[in-house]
Amino acid sequence: MADTKQQFNDFFDRRFKDAKGDDFEKWFVAMASYVWGDDFESIKAGGPYGDKKCDGHKISEEIIFQCYAPADSSTFTKKAANKMADSFPEVIRFWPNMKKWVLVHNNAGDLPAKVHNKLEKLREKYPDIELKTWERECLKAELHDKLSLRQLEDIYPESRGKIEPVKLEHIKPLLDKIIKEAGDSLDFNDFGDTPRPEKIDFNDFSERSKKIIHRGLVQVAIVRDYINNLSKPENADKIQNSMKEKYKELKDYEYSSDELLQELIKWVRIVENDEQRAAAVVIIAYFFESCDIFKNAPVGGSHADAD
Repeated sequence: MADTKQQFNDFFDRRFKDAKGDDFEKWFVAMASYVWGDDFESIKAGGPYGDKKCDGHKISEEIIFQCYAPADSSTFTKKAANKMADSFPEVIRFWPNMKKWVLVHNNAGDLPAKVHNKLEKLREKYPDIELKTWERECLKAELHDKLSLRQLEDIYPESRGKIEPVKLEHIKPLLDKIIKEAGDSLDFNDFGDTPRPEKIDFNDFSERSKKIIHRGLVQVAIVRDYINNLSKPENADKIQNSMKEKYKELKDYEYSSDELLQELIKWVRIVENDEQRAAAVVIIAYFFESCDIFKNAPVGGSHADAD
């Protein structure tokens, strides 16, 4: 099974695709600062020398990083080679001890021939300096994949589950979808009536998942009010039963609690966006609180007692 860190791969892919210009540079600097700590320094533009042709300096190895992330690939193909040729002499002037220079870029495909040719000419001219490019896979392997879960949350704050404000119009289409898909199936298996305070810890959630559930629990009243005021009371049963059955289905795949939580959120959503994810989190939190999904902590018992 995928570990929890793998859930951040989608956030990496989205950021690589969407971050341009200064946003791409800030993303690179944030990751590098976490991974290399005091061994990395970012250079802010200012004064007569600007950023000294450097977006980041790895001190111990004398590596100079420059970022180039134009809005589209055609601009990269047309301008990246000239950008390297124009700036490289200045890089050497500012950083005479440089041993390695890396162009960090956002081009999704292979390096264009024009850029590769320019790189080869620079290598011939400056044989004592190692010249490299970092594309998507290098960014992921050298930086993103080395971040801790807490650091990943800081780099991708959207991963924390934005749940405010969640309104009736946000949750209604999601619950209506569940009702529509449920049909007339009303075969219940109760999980329990009252959740114990230890339930979150009992299910071995990661700290990230605990935060997601806590944020959802703050707003479960909106789901409760909607369900209690349905014009057809049997639809409330359909929602409850569907949630239970989906949980049981996913549990049979032996997902971890973190994976179960993410899969349930995906199932509740109709489309992929922050607003619907927030609404889905609140809906899942409601059924978590009512003990329709996940194991309830028994009184003085063990994990086996609640299965």
